[in-house]
Amino acid sequence: MTDWAQPLNHPPVNPPDQAKRAAQLARWRARSKVIKLWRRILPATMAAICLAVLSWIGVQTALGMLSGGGAATIRMLNPRLYGRDDNGRSFRIEAKEAVRDGRYPDRVSLTTPSLLLDAGDSKSLTASAKLGVYDQRLRALDLTGAVQIANGRGYRFASDTGRIDTKKGLISGNSSVVGEGPLGRIAASSYAIHEQEGRAVFHGNVQTHVWNK
Repeated sequence: MTDWAQPLNHPPVNPPDQAKRAAQLARWRARSKVIKLWRRILPATMAAICLAVLSWIGVQTALGMLSGGGAATIRMLNPRLYGRDDNGRSFRIEAKEAVRDGRYPDRVSLTTPSLLLDAGDSKSLTASAKLGVYDQRLRALDLTGAVQIANGRGYRFASDTGRIDTKKGLISGNSSVVGEGPLGRIAASSYAIHEQEGRAVFHGNVQTHVWNK
């Protein structure tokens, strides 16, 4: 009778303690991968946020400059500005200095400005003053200080203030005015010279003196 050999009882390949350690090692490796991933993601995210903030600031600054809110003050020596009124007559504005404030891009402050309306005509209107402000949107020139106006027809006017609407060819002022011409002398508290119509209107304490010829 043949004796059969009994099978040997081999120990398990992964005993409980080794299986536990393997599971812990696997979890640690998984956590290590996550930590490494976040170490890469967080700096990249912070950099993206900083870039977005800087880009937003740049866009807002550019928009502010385009709207005039952040533009710098611009100065120009001996400037000249050319244009035309509603009837197509040309005009030219000159000054010793011009200053444009970025907060008010349509307005230009002028030192010793002078205006020539309808250049090339022997009856051109001229005006000058110590200071002036030209509004490019309204196409109007405000003059202050020793305002001198000559209408090219032999009449000259002197006042402290004057506003010249280059679109309508209207010169007006709410300050006292003194004028002289071929017919005589006039003084008043305010004035309006309608250059296109060839007439002048005076208001308030009007005094006239006609030359005897």
